[in-house]
Amino acid sequence: MNRSNKINTKQINLLQVLPHLNSGGMVSGAIEIANFLKSKGGKSIVASSGGYREIEIKKNDCISINLPLDRKNPFSIYKNKKKNNKYY
Repeated sequence: MNRSNKINTKQINLLQVLPHLNSGGMVSGAIEIANFLKSKGGKSIVASSGGYREIEIKKNDCISINLPLDRKNPFSIYKNKKKNNKYY
């Protein structure tokens, strides 16, 4: 791999928004990406309504934000957007 093709992961800030952190392939993939990015020096933030796999996010010092993201009410979505602005 050429040096020009390498990605500097220390400059990456990633926000992943999931409805929950329970079982499922989406959750497993998000946890793997968050832990990999954090291990390479990046910043990983996972926003969700929580779940039993939240421990795996916090285990590697990734940031976990609990918001009611499992709701589809437009007013809840707007409130979540305002709460989320302080993280980036």
